[in-house]
Amino acid sequence: MNKLLTVILLAFFLTSCNPKIQTNQTKTNPNVEKGYEEFIPKDEEGYVEFYKAIKSGHMVIAKFGLDICTGCIEANQILMSLMPTYDKAIYFSKVDLMKDRAAEKHYNITMMPTIIFFGKDGKEFYRLEGTVTKKLIVDKIESICWSY
Repeated sequence: MNKLLTVILLAFFLTSCNPKIQTNQTKTNPNVEKGYEEFIPKDEEGYVEFYKAIKSGHMVIAKFGLDICTGCIEANQILMSLMPTYDKAIYFSKVDLMKDRAAEKHYNITMMPTIIFFGKDGKEFYRLEGTVTKKLIVDKIESICWSY
């Protein structure tokens, strides 16, 4: 009897303290609660849509290039490996210049890949052109984190 009472009290305590277990809790988007715009869905690689991302109020790292360019593929793999680490602070996006010729002219893309860092205001503040390394991108991200 004593063990049963202990188990019941323990179960009650766990369900009342853990919000994931409560069944009557309403689900809300944490980004909306924090004052951010609605969460932007990601594609199968983990990228968000570029034009929505730069208007989101988040910092954005966008890769401009082609899906067939060797340097672009390498940059893509580097950015995808960084996504899990910086996902909460930075939106990662990519722009296929074969599909979006206007972006190439608007952002003055002269080399592929080009990785542009956009601030929370949606304005470009840093650019990497050509072949990049993971260390170069991580060093820039880390220096940005200290400035925000």
